[in-house]
Amino acid sequence: MGIKEDVVTVLERNKGTPVSGETIASALGVSRAAVWKSVKELQSFGVPISASTNKGYTLDEAADILSRASLSAYVDSPLISLLEFHDEIGSTNQRAKTLAVDGASHGTTVVARTQSGGRGRRGRAFASPEGGIYLSIVLRPERMAPGVVPVLITTAAAVAVARAVERVCHLRLDIKWVNDLFLNGRKVCGILTEGIADMENGGVSALVVGIGINFSTPVEAYPEDIRHMVRSLFPGEDKVPAGQSRAMLAAAIMKEVIDCASHLGDDAIWTEYRDRCFLLGKKIRVEGNSPHAAVAEDIDRDFHLHVRLPDGSREVLAAGEVSIRFDA
Repeated sequence: MGIKEDVVTVLERNKGTPVSGETIASALGVSRAAVWKSVKELQSFGVPISASTNKGYTLDEAADILSRASLSAYVDSPLISLLEFHDEIGSTNQRAKTLAVDGASHGTTVVARTQSGGRGRRGRAFASPEGGIYLSIVLRPERMAPGVVPVLITTAAAVAVARAVERVCHLRLDIKWVNDLFLNGRKVCGILTEGIADMENGGVSALVVGIGINFSTPVEAYPEDIRHMVRSLFPGEDKVPAGQSRAMLAAAIMKEVIDCASHLGDDAIWTEYRDRCFLLGKKIRVEGNSPHAAVAEDIDRDFHLHVRLPDGSREVLAAGEVSIRFDA
């Protein structure tokens, strides 16, 4: 990173608190004049940094900067070197899969401000406008708990995102089986897990967990046909509380996902997933070859959804699309 990016990292770590030019210069090993010049350039780009002759430089506590520099202020040191950032990218998952094939380490993460070709389950387009967080994490099976299967990673990632949002944003998210997170009845996050095949050993050499979370995107930025189904954690940049940012949340998500990946199968993850799943007890519609109504009753330890059909019989769903039946 250059001096400007390093200055942002220092100020982000002290967000809302003045830092003297001398302190910044000493930390970066540069002159105070270089710091002053960098701050002036950052201010010209619209970065909300105030300057005081007696106190130094202050990054506005409400600033929401998503960049490699701002992420570096919150990401644990060992992971900073594994972080790749893009202002815009086709797909973070596709880029992470390329890195995984090339031997990228466990924890390698691709983060972007926007995606032009984001994808969800079944290859569907995943709207990725400005104001969101789009990231993909490379996970290596040998660094995770035994018995790795994609559904365990997806469900653990859902719990990880929910934990990060609750810790950073103080909001409680609900989970829709299998891979969506909701806030007040509307979708705020989707998760897509993809595997890299190990042709020689007949297994999986890596998994890529893609996460797209609506942070502060106004609903008008989404395609008209899905606006009634989605929302953001904070509906607009001016609604983000002071002291919170996309960089802070993205770093927390990285940490939680990597931590949960090493505890797959733990009772704590299953219990929290089940507790957050808002489908249980509700009438739903199972979409598939033969769509039908059912009542969601339970989630077992393998994260299968148990449902009761209108005739009283039971069915166990291992995968598929589930939508809530509001009119029943």
